[in-house]
Amino acid sequence: MSIVRQPTFDKHERRQLYQAYGLIEVMQPQQPSWQASPEPTPDYSFLTEQPQPQKRSLLPGGNSLAVRVGVVAGGLLVLIILFAIVRGLLSGGKNYDSFVVITQQQQEMIHLTTAASEQDSLSENVKNFAITAQLGLTTDQSKTISYLKKNGVKVKSKTLAQGVKVSLDTQLQAAATANNYESTFKQVMHDQLESYLTALRQTYAHTSGSHGRQLLSQDYDNAALLLNQLNTPS
Repeated sequence: MSIVRQPTFDKHERRQLYQAYGLIEVMQPQQPSWQASPEPTPDYSFLTEQPQPQKRSLLPGGNSLAVRVGVVAGGLLVLIILFAIVRGLLSGGKNYDSFVVITQQQQEMIHLTTAASEQDSLSENVKNFAITAQLGLTTDQSKTISYLKKNGVKVKSKTLAQGVKVSLDTQLQAAATANNYESTFKQVMHDQLESYLTALRQTYAHTSGSHGRQLLSQDYDNAALLLNQLNTPS
């Protein structure tokens, strides 16, 4: 059995045959040379993504210049307050009036011992006490005045003079006239030193600063030595 092969025609030959037999060639639609761009796919990722939190400033009100200046000023104010507190603890608080009273008591005793050292009727021991007390109390008073000055309190000479009692001067003058100056002077100084020691103890109890307490402690020890010297029999 033989296989009959159909004749094959190229495009040109096929067109001639169609024209010879009056046939119409059906043209195959050609694909356009351009391709339509695909429709963009909508992005709905924002529905599932978590929003990123915005970084917040640590300063209230943001990072504006006014806020920064306010923060710096507030910090300086806190430092000043802390410095004042520490200074108050070291210097002894605000009981400076008690220290001023102490300087007045010292002034009274300096005045009394200065006058006594000029009396010829005093025994050697009492005269030595008067000179020692005058020098020691003058030194202690100078330290106390310096301490007050460092803490903003100025002690004027007029303030110191208020501690001198005219009544004691009158009493001692009368004793000198009656030839019993030494015994009267010793009794007056004993009372003055006792009152002075009491004031030092009370001021120390109300003083919290280390500098003020150290000063009062030194004054107390010096006064106790003077009282012991005064009470030593001639």
